[in-house]
Formats: sequence, structure tokens, C-alpha cells
Amino acid sequence: MNELYISQPALSAIILKLEDSLGTQIFDRSTKPISLTEAGEYYISCIEQIMNIEKGMNQYFEDIQGLKKGSIRIDASSYFCGSILPLLLKDFNKEYPQIRFTIEENNSTPELKEKLISKELDFALTSNTYPDHLYDEISLYKEAIILCVPKDNPVNDILMEYCYSYDEMIALGKRIFLR
Repeated sequence: MNELYISQPALSAIILKLEDSLGTQIFDRSTKPISLTEAGEYYISCIEQIMNIEKGMNQYFEDIQGLKKGSIRIDASSYFCGSILPLLLKDFNKEYPQIRFTIEENNSTPELKEKLISKELDFALTSNTYPDHLYDEISLYKEAIILCVPKDNPVNDILMEYCYSYDEMIALGKRIFLR
């Protein structure tokens, strides 16, 4: 009994208590050496199944924790679904190919907030900011909004210091979109 780190009398007491709780013998003590009864073989089979289920369950949770398996639910506006999300998912999928995505297109900021709070979503891609105490926010891109007006518009005189030449616009676009 040294392999089990338990004395023989203690092991016998445990087995007798188990047999008493099951209402049947799991060992046939009339044979030398003792052998399993039919009920004992069934009991061992069930224990092995339970151990395999536990092993599988532990592996599943390890895989989820290590981002080897799982699913992610994302809602995003039409703009993000069509332009930014495909690039993000392509790179993510290369690194984590077993993660599956559920993606919904949603342009309603209040609805996105509610779905995040109720945990219907894991992520929302939006151009809005949300209160820090409710959400963790990660900035993915910075966006330049450019006002284009005819050259002879009087606003050009007011905003002259902010004007870009055509070449500057092209260079700015490359810096923003071709990271």
C-alpha cells in the first residue's frame, strides 16, 4: 500500500465504506487474489469516464485561458464592419486560428452600450467613448477629419493655417491608413 501512501487497514475501511454506500460489493474477496465483481468493474469504468470528462473539461478551460479555443461576440457599426474589422480579424486569426467570431452590424450607440453591460457582447467597435467606470476602452486608430471646400470659399481665409496641399494630403493619408 506504500504506492497509495495509505495503510492497508485504512484502505480496507475506505473500500468497505464505499461498498456500504453503493449497497453492493465491488471486490470478490472469495478469490485469491481478490478480484472485481461485475459491479466493481462497472464502478471502475464509471470512475475512468469521470476522470476523462474532468481531464477534457480542464483542457477546455486551459485552451480558453490560453486563447487556443473559444468564441468572441462583436458588434460594430457598418463602417467598422466593412473597413477596419476585416483587417483586425485577419491578423488575429493568424495568431489564434481556433477562436470563432460572431459579428453583428449595429449602428446604435445606446444598444451597443446595453449589450456590453448585459454581457451579450465581448467587444464593440465604435467611434464613441463610454464612461471609464463601466467599460475598458482601447484606441485602435486615430482618424483625421478633413474639411474640403471650393478654393474660392471665404472659410479658406479664416482657416489658412490649417490648409494642406494636395501632396500633403496624400502623405497624411498614407501615414494614417498604411500603418
